[in-house]
Amino acid sequence: MQKCVWSFKFLYFVGFVSSLSSAGAAMTLLALSSSFFVENPEGFASSAIQLVYYLGIGCIGFFGGAILQKWSTVTLGIFGPLISACFVFYLATFDVVPFTIGFFSIFLIFLLNGIDHPNNLRFFNEVIPDTQKLSFFSFTESVTAMFQIISPLIAGLIIASVGVRVCFIVDGCTYLLSVIPWLIIKQKSGKFEEMRDPASTNYFVGFQVLYNNVYVRALTISRMLNNLAYVTCTTATPLIIAAISNKDQDYFTFQLAVTNALVSTGFIVSGVLGAVISRSSKNVMALIYLASTLAIGACILLVSSLVYLPLLYLSACLLGGGTYCFRLSGMTLGQAFTPPAVLGPVIIAGDTVVRCCSFVVSACTIFIFELNSAWGIS
Repeated sequence: MQKCVWSFKFLYFVGFVSSLSSAGAAMTLLALSSSFFVENPEGFASSAIQLVYYLGIGCIGFFGGAILQKWSTVTLGIFGPLISACFVFYLATFDVVPFTIGFFSIFLIFLLNGIDHPNNLRFFNEVIPDTQKLSFFSFTESVTAMFQIISPLIAGLIIASVGVRVCFIVDGCTYLLSVIPWLIIKQKSGKFEEMRDPASTNYFVGFQVLYNNVYVRALTISRMLNNLAYVTCTTATPLIIAAISNKDQDYFTFQLAVTNALVSTGFIVSGVLGAVISRSSKNVMALIYLASTLAIGACILLVSSLVYLPLLYLSACLLGGGTYCFRLSGMTLGQAFTPPAVLGPVIIAGDTVVRCCSFVVSACTIFIFELNSAWGIS
């Protein structure tokens, strides 16, 4: 597929609507966390959702590269959100979602989301000119953050007024809406196979490029180191809110919704500032160092919020700003260093390595908090 076959207005429309899946994921997480809190007010079950997230992303990496090579962008763009919607609608059949069913369903949803992100990136990498990529990805990431600001607040209001089940139903509808641009692309292209990657199927091609390409390897190591702080924050947040909620589900849901919204607010504010940054590689590299600084600050403030709650909100804002720097620099540099024919498999391979590391960090965070709880340490 040649670049600029599609108009820029349509491509921005695709980026805008495709971001709805991130809103769906945010609503799913909040609704499931709220449901789990009923049975586990200490917050460990709600926090363990992050473990399932990292496990799902890690597992998809072992065969996701082959899927991206065998299936077209449009095929995956349509069926991924459709299957996710089915699982979310299934969760809506429960008043209180059982732990086993909830974890299994969310694992499968995140498994599909692990394909969704690199699938979108390979499409945009193919059709967006190099000179427009930084500004385009700033737009899509900012839109994603906008949805992630709105969605947890809407989810919190829905849960408080009509319950978790309705929230799951609304959530499933957002997945269905995200399919619309891919249906348009299918109709205009006339067939699913038009945008398939030219690389031959190889389950390990992504890992091979990651190991052999010194720049991709260095970027992956940087992601792993940065994720130590980010994973600790995202895993510990439900535990800290649960510790100060006194087993009040409404209070827990409200605080978690506000915190998630503030993370996205910090992200989108950084996105607006990032839009005015020049496309100089020096500026992109500086984002990596800024991401590390903000992440460390967010960790310190998060722990301090046990003593003074408003620090939780400031920590969330810093986490959002750091996440923007982290993701934009990674996407921009990663695509610059990676051969286009294997971009999808390399993204999945990198996610697999990073998420497996994140899984360990998340598990250790929960274990440490559980020990502190057992010993009566606050």
